[in-house]
Amino acid sequence: MSSCCFQLPTPISNDSENVVYPHARNSPSASPTRSNSEVSPTATKAGIEIDVEEVGEGTEIGIMDSIQLLRNSTCSSSILPPSLINSASQSPSSLPSTSPSLSCKCKPDFFQEDTLPSSDTRPSKFFCFKFSSSLATGWYMDAAARGPILMSNVFLARALLDLAKIEAGCSNTDFMCENRVHGFLPSSLLTNMVMISGVVNACLMPIVGAVVDHTHHRRTVGILSAVLLLVVNTMLVGINSKNWLYMAIIQLVGAFAYMTHVVIAFAYMVELTDDRKRLARYTASFNILQYSGCLFFLILVVSLSWAIGVTNVGTVRISQIFVVITTAILMGAAWFLHFPRREALSVVPEGSWLITTGFRKLGRTAVQISSKNYALKWMIVALLFAEAGGNSFTQIAITFTTEVLKLNQNETGLVMMILLIGTVPGSRFATAISNRFNPKFSYQCGVIYFGAVTLMASNVMKDEGDKQIIYFFAGFWGFGFGWMLPAQRTLYVSIIPKKQESEMMGIYMFSGQVLLFLPPLIFSGLNEFGYSMNLGILTLGMFFFASFLATLLMGGFEEAAALVQISVQNERNEEIESRAVIGADDVQCSRGPDERAT
Repeated sequence: MSSCCFQLPTPISNDSENVVYPHARNSPSASPTRSNSEVSPTATKAGIEIDVEEVGEGTEIGIMDSIQLLRNSTCSSSILPPSLINSASQSPSSLPSTSPSLSCKCKPDFFQEDTLPSSDTRPSKFFCFKFSSSLATGWYMDAAARGPILMSNVFLARALLDLAKIEAGCSNTDFMCENRVHGFLPSSLLTNMVMISGVVNACLMPIVGAVVDHTHHRRTVGILSAVLLLVVNTMLVGINSKNWLYMAIIQLVGAFAYMTHVVIAFAYMVELTDDRKRLARYTASFNILQYSGCLFFLILVVSLSWAIGVTNVGTVRISQIFVVITTAILMGAAWFLHFPRREALSVVPEGSWLITTGFRKLGRTAVQISSKNYALKWMIVALLFAEAGGNSFTQIAITFTTEVLKLNQNETGLVMMILLIGTVPGSRFATAISNRFNPKFSYQCGVIYFGAVTLMASNVMKDEGDKQIIYFFAGFWGFGFGWMLPAQRTLYVSIIPKKQESEMMGIYMFSGQVLLFLPPLIFSGLNEFGYSMNLGILTLGMFFFASFLATLLMGGFEEAAALVQISVQNERNEEIESRAVIGADDVQCSRGPDERAT
């Protein structure tokens, strides 16, 4: 919930004890009558949490409450004389019975230099979902569009794997293809793609975040990345046995576009609310909607492919057509109607280049985090391992189920369907644990759970005879994904420095990409040297346990979150004091010579 200032005009009542303002409404957070001689606890609360939906007609606000509201707000301007504030602190009884007008604008806490459009403060709807702001609606629409994009990668990965085996001279039914294509085993194709994508994205994602912080092109970059995703997925419709390698390269470009888009979208995420419990509900809801979109997309594509009777390549073409349609509609509406334009959060120093400024700022931020913010430092270390394991899980799992368990296309689709269904209760469970305890505890439990399930699976599923067991593990994995990801995002957003959101989300994506090459590298290396793929699955689970160990060094969650709130409040107080001085100077200048002399 964003703290807001609102106009308090000249009161319509001259009662010396209470001041009634005509533009206020009854609010559950405000007492109906407040004394001028003290600041009530509800006034302080209102000053922190108040927004345009909570302040309404009929509320009686005292002089002291007005001052407290000003102190705790992010007003763009004020003509409240500093002398009145000082008098309130020294002698409340000397206050006049009427309050000067406070001319303020409603602004979000984290972006005080750029006012949200009026639509952002009104409830909005997306199908059967009702949201508190237009920005939340845009985020939901964008998440719903990303779901089919993620799921289409499953069909594409399976088709690329089959086409690589055919070109190598092997049959799709061969247990293990020992022939090589373009210098590697066909079973190493997907993990090699993940390695390349991880290295490239790890180098570029922090730059994207830092550069966007120094320009007003955040929304523009979000739109351009969506357009690039649209182009890439349109080109993938033409996949066939002759151009599969080129399509694999195009998919790497799409991976970069997708990660860039996610960085920009996550930079807006921190503006949705500064309330931890509401943020936990948001992230869980985003997760549920995204995976629900994946599930609906999966059922639609598999059903249509089965009805038509197409091959794996035909299924890819059907899936990409639907991806193009959903991306154009949902992302187009989200970014042109709901995501607002943002000004640069910092300027490029004179004589510096934009790109080099991004590198320098990233370096300074890394040093600052390492030396002063130990909680965020170890959170990033935890992300390095957990995101490396989570982001490479899909490609490794598809390779394992295809080569070891010999699942066909329909069976693979059923496994993914069960996994996606499992994310819904997992996300709800993450919200409950985060609210009952805190996001850090929820995240720790989530990574331990996911790692344990992965280790168990590597020891249970040995060959094609164990293929029925994969359906049970799919549900357990889905629950783990639904639990782990919302808790992780809530925890990270709660402890990052404010006014560096794009850069911090660039670091977040960097953390998920910098070690992304390692799990597939280990898996491919073991595969190339003839070791069992079960050993590769076992090593994947170890990354989640390493993430848990890193979180043990973070310290307490409440302490880390309090440091962020203290820094935000200090910046707010400094800004209000400077504006109060400017307002006093303006009042002094507006008086005549005689008044100034007096």
